[in-house]
Amino acid sequence: MRLPNFPLKQQKTKPLNEESKQYNTALSRIRVVVEHVFGDIKIFGIMKDTYRNTRDTYNRKFIIIAGLVNLRNGFGI
Repeated sequence: MRLPNFPLKQQKTKPLNEESKQYNTALSRIRVVVEHVFGDIKIFGIMKDTYRNTRDTYNRKFIIIAGLVNLRNGFGI
């Protein structure tokens, strides 16, 4: 059985079983890390503001910022 990429929800008449609760917990642990990385990238302003230069410059700056965020979060070398 392939599980979805979103949390499983309980129904009024059928509460979640232990396996579904563990799945939701594991998914939320992954999602919180991803959301924190997006927040770190937004601090630099590259994703929250309208970028008004060329696409090539945007790609280059985004790669540099992503490298800095990865290094800060311990994903670098």
